[in-house]
Amino acid sequence: MVRRATAPALPEDFDIHVIARPERQLRRQEVEVITGLSASSIYRLLGTGDFPRPLRITPRCVRWLESEIAHWQANQARTGSPTLGN
Repeated sequence: MVRRATAPALPEDFDIHVIARPERQLRRQEVEVITGLSASSIYRLLGTGDFPRPLRITPRCVRWLESEIAHWQANQARTGSPTLGN
């Protein structure tokens, strides 16, 4: 006789879609549209440590986590910080 393992019961308010959905990774062009920054402005802010660091996917490919860009934008709005200092 073969026993089959049974999965533990899940809470009623459990939403599998929240857990199963991976975080979105944004291309630089998408980051430009979302933030209103040019590529050179993004890299300038990266150089000063004032912008989220991207994930290196391959030697020539990077992606930003959508949540980190949203957090950066919220922080900019909250502090009233100018995006670029001239």
